[in-house]
Amino acid sequence: LVRADLLHNIYQGMLKHLMDWVISFLEDLKRIHIFNKILSALPPDPGFTPATKRYRAVTQWSGKEMRNLSRVLLGVFAATVTSQAILCIRYFMDFYLIAQYRTHTDETVNYMRQYLEKFHVYKSVFLQYRAGKTTAGDTQTTIQVLSSEHRSEVASAKEKLSKTQVNRLQCETRFEREILRVEMLEKTSHFNFPKMHLISYYADQIK
Repeated sequence: LVRADLLHNIYQGMLKHLMDWVISFLEDLKRIHIFNKILSALPPDPGFTPATKRYRAVTQWSGKEMRNLSRVLLGVFAATVTSQAILCIRYFMDFYLIAQYRTHTDETVNYMRQYLEKFHVYKSVFLQYRAGKTTAGDTQTTIQVLSSEHRSEVASAKEKLSKTQVNRLQCETRFEREILRVEMLEKTSHFNFPKMHLISYYADQIK
């Protein structure tokens, strides 16, 4: 039976993956500056030491630093965006916090299972950020080519259409590119990796 290892499976495992998804998600929404501003503005507190650098400015986070970050991640993220992604983070944090209990009852173990199930329900919001480098590179190339075609299309339309119609065309082509980008990234992406698999054993380990 797999041993529940909070340091390697959670702090330096799933939390690290989750943070990578969160940062990429916020960069796409152009909200990362708000996230960083809120995080850096947090005051010190017993059991919490504010980060002095942006997340990606640190090449390697220790287990202690990741645990420290996890204490405020949900609140800072929820203050940054309104998204289904909040539920994904919430349920993972609920699972992880109960996993730290020194003693358990049938009720707490059932809570762990419920929170993990709900995390799996909502985690698809981050699926595109699981894409490999090759897929990401191919997607970027495809979108760049399509963007060039759309610019030419819009330039030609300016001679025939009104300003309102041109603006609508720009919105439609931008939306088309975004849909294609997400579809290409998600096509070969998955959550089948060791750290994700290991947390499914936690409740059985406790039982």
